[in-house]
Amino acid sequence: MLRPSFLLRATAPTRRLLPPRLASPRLLTTASPAQPTDAAPSPAPTRTVTEPFTSTTTTTTATATPAAAATTTTTTAPVSRPYFVSRTPSKNLPVYQDAKRGGNLKMTYLKKVEGDAQALKQNLAEQLSLRPDQIRLNPVTGHIQISGHFKDKVATYLTEQGF
Repeated sequence: MLRPSFLLRATAPTRRLLPPRLASPRLLTTASPAQPTDAAPSPAPTRTVTEPFTSTTTTTTATATPAAAATTTTTTAPVSRPYFVSRTPSKNLPVYQDAKRGGNLKMTYLKKVEGDAQALKQNLAEQLSLRPDQIRLNPVTGHIQISGHFKDKVATYLTEQGF
């Protein structure tokens, strides 16, 4: 008896491929043929995360011989803040400006705020000398909205703070 062609397909389960940002590194790694299968698995890959707000100062003292040169490295402790502003995938600050109502309403938006956004809002209001009605925190999105075009000033402030 002949079987229809759709029944002759391979019955092995297929694995759905995920985008690289969603795929787990443990699922994608396989044992190489040179590595025995009963050997201990290699540790998960590690990545180095640099702490923001740290500064490193390196001082080199020159002497008569290069081998005797002394190098002193001092690292300051990270500054603790109740908020953090992440950068965009293109490594820019998430500060945007918009013009609405035919260009009469100018707005600046600060996005990607993690932690205490209310504290960041207060710090920005003090730094930019804004009235309370000029700056607000959107409770749904967590974005800080500022009336007026302050993109350059906000970006300068965030850069000075180490974001």
